[in-house]
Amino acid sequence: MEVDHYQSFSIINDLEKISVLEFSIQNICNELLTESFVGTICLISANTYALILSFNHLRSTKKRIDYITQIISHIKAALKKFLNISVSFSIGSSCSSVEELRESFKLANKSRKNKFYSTSDSLIIDASVTTHNEAITGLSSELEKKLVQNLTLGDSRLVISVLSEIFADINERKLIPNDAQMIFNDMVSMITRFCKSENLDYDTIYYNKIYPRYMIHQFETLKEIHHWFYHTFCNLVEQLNVAKEDTTSPYVKEAITLIKKNYSRNISQSELAQQIGISSNYLSSLFKSDLQIGFTEYLTNYRLSKAKMLIENGNKNFHEIVSECGFYNYNYFFKLFKKKVGMTPKEYANSLHMR
Repeated sequence: MEVDHYQSFSIINDLEKISVLEFSIQNICNELLTESFVGTICLISANTYALILSFNHLRSTKKRIDYITQIISHIKAALKKFLNISVSFSIGSSCSSVEELRESFKLANKSRKNKFYSTSDSLIIDASVTTHNEAITGLSSELEKKLVQNLTLGDSRLVISVLSEIFADINERKLIPNDAQMIFNDMVSMITRFCKSENLDYDTIYYNKIYPRYMIHQFETLKEIHHWFYHTFCNLVEQLNVAKEDTTSPYVKEAITLIKKNYSRNISQSELAQQIGISSNYLSSLFKSDLQIGFTEYLTNYRLSKAKMLIENGNKNFHEIVSECGFYNYNYFFKLFKKKVGMTPKEYANSLHMR
């Protein structure tokens, strides 16, 4: 058993308060175990407790699991009520003798390490989920490029989509936390670069004002880290868009308004430039200087964001989506979608049902 978010607690509290917490946990658990059940608890190391239970009277595996689940439920409820803490459990194997306890504890401890891919307040029974130590050097250049482009575009939907892709990949490969941390560091560096270039206040960007250097102490699971990055990147997109409104040329603003109104038509840079009253080359240079992205790429990315939105709504078939988003060429749309999003439109639609 371990206390969730123990590192955060130990950082902000002194040794005396930590000792009181440890004593209280053992006292509450022992009362429950001796009054209603047969068992004991002991502190093995900082935030690692071992609960030893006896169920000699139970023969079937199902009854033993039900018995363990009942005990854990009582302990969780009591610790939440009296200490306002949540705890996670991992279970070892049944022992027929005292000599087998060491191996049972090793198994439970191995299971506990899988908490990164579970949730806080969890019960981990299976140790079969194994993490992999791969030659990870950080975020892939392809995903980094997509994330930068979508941040520049200012489209939170596309940014969130790339984030989902990154975290789904980490979860699928079951990277060890240290390797996953290298990817997180690259994303934090990207956030820092954008904040510095636009002179943004970090307090308005970092979710709940939790700075990255404290993140490792605050979060214990991949789901919690994903949640932090999700809201942090949403804040970043919002602040970047506000900054763009202050610095973007009025010609570019007008062009973007026209794109949003006419993206379903076969519009061109020269057509919009003519409507605005400037040359096509000048409009192109303004896009690159103001948005760090060309006119054609901006238009394409905007159309893709609308296509993804229609796919997510699920009310139209792919031929209708292609037409409504101004692509017209069905095969070109599929190839472009695959290149930009990393999966085909059909695969993307299927992935939505699995979330």
